[in-house]
Amino acid sequence: MKKVNFMRQTRFRGLFQHVVLTFFSLVALFPIVLIIMNSFKLKKYIFAAPFALPNAKTFSLIGYTTVLQRSNLIINFGNSIVVTVASLFFILLLGSMAAFALSGYQFRGNAFFGFYLSIGIMIPIRLGTVSLLKLMASLGLVNSLTGLILIYIAQGLPLTIFILTSFMSQIPDELKDAGRIDGASEYRIYRLVLPLVKP
Repeated sequence: MKKVNFMRQTRFRGLFQHVVLTFFSLVALFPIVLIIMNSFKLKKYIFAAPFALPNAKTFSLIGYTTVLQRSNLIINFGNSIVVTVASLFFILLLGSMAAFALSGYQFRGNAFFGFYLSIGIMIPIRLGTVSLLKLMASLGLVNSLTGLILIYIAQGLPLTIFILTSFMSQIPDELKDAGRIDGASEYRIYRLVLPLVKP
């Protein structure tokens, strides 16, 4: 009898959790659905009845044609892909190398670098906007993808190093020492450690 009651309680909890999660998912998705739905309507009908579905009278593709005609959507989308891919590549490459050094070697400035990275995470990059703009202007990188990539790298590195350092510190030192005994270089050991922190 206790086992049956326990199973009912477990099922009820699971059902309740699914109902709550479904409700919050619908709340989160509602604005997105509303925006997509209104994108197929004329402007005057959007403001007149924002929650109504588009019909034969209100349906229009004017918004999409305007975007395609007046903006360089394809070029801007390509620029976004270039900036994102390049930034992620260098953030992960440089961040994993720095995390490997911070977690694998004990040196005098180790704790200071950890504290410095924590400050980099806590202070928003917007506080240095004017200084960044002056620096980019002096380097001739204003209105260029290179300047944007460098800013994204600088913004993403502190958090990346902070997270990867804690992951790499969980790798046993014996594994690295075994590689050193076998004559592997530090770069080779780094390449051996990197797949282990893939999660």
